[in-house]
Amino acid sequence: MTKIEVGGTVKRVLQFFKLPRSGDIPIGFYGELLSSRNGRALWGREPARWYELSVYRTVADKFVVAVAYRTAEGDEDNYDKVLLCEDVEDLVQQLKDYDREHAVIITFRPLIARLADDLGLVEVIDLPNST
Repeated sequence: MTKIEVGGTVKRVLQFFKLPRSGDIPIGFYGELLSSRNGRALWGREPARWYELSVYRTVADKFVVAVAYRTAEGDEDNYDKVLLCEDVEDLVQQLKDYDREHAVIITFRPLIARLADDLGLVEVIDLPNST
């Protein structure tokens, strides 16, 4: 672990993460884990397929999302993808795009909602006029 100090005060404790990517070399970075959710635990039973999502903040204040598709079916493969996000807005958009691209309503959307709660994310749709 690496500590970042500013004026003698520890701001963040960072560690090195190495995330797998299916069909590619792993990605590594220094950062902190902000939230991790496992879709297998959502249903109170053993599903055949589920997602696991983890959100990290890097030392450069960017975000990384590890998307892991898991299957208990013997003829299917697990799949790991990493989303690199510039900021919170990009993180939210990439999660929405992934959901639309893969049509994974069953376990993916509830995980997004739980991650949003963990991270304190709210999508503001209407702002009052300031005069």
